[in-house]
Amino acid sequence: MAEALLRHRVQENLLEGQPWRIDSAGVNAMEGITPSKFSEAVMSEKGIDISGHRAKTISEEMMNEFHLVLTMEKIHKQILKARFPEKSGKVFMLSEMSGEEFPVDDPFGATLDDYQHTAEVIDRLIVNGMESIRRYAVQG
Repeated sequence: MAEALLRHRVQENLLEGQPWRIDSAGVNAMEGITPSKFSEAVMSEKGIDISGHRAKTISEEMMNEFHLVLTMEKIHKQILKARFPEKSGKVFMLSEMSGEEFPVDDPFGATLDDYQHTAEVIDRLIVNGMESIRRYAVQG
C-alpha cells in the first residue's frame, strides 16, 4: 500500500518529471506473494490498482540504486542498516519524513478497518513528509 500511495502522491504533485523510481520490498518477504484482498480493496477505494504487485525481498542492488529507503518499523530500519552499513544514511522510517518517529503497524491478518486505518496513516505521513521525501529521493 505504501508504494502505491507514494506513487499516487508523486503523480498528484506533478513530481513525475523528476527522476522518480518507486518500488517496494520486504526485509524477509515471501517472494511472489500477491496483495491481500483487503489491501486491494482499500487501494481500489482510492482508485489505485495494486493487483499486479508481487512481494520481493530487498536486495543489495536495490539498496545501491535508490537514494531513499523508507521502512514502516524501527526494527526494519535497524536490520537494513546492519545488513547494508555503507547505505545506512539513506534508510529512514516513513514517519521520520514528517518529523515524527513511530512505527506504522502492518495490518496483515487484521480486519478491513485496520487496513483502512493503516492506509490513512501511510497517506498522511507521505503528504506531511513529501518535501523531505522529495529532497532525499531526487538527490544524486
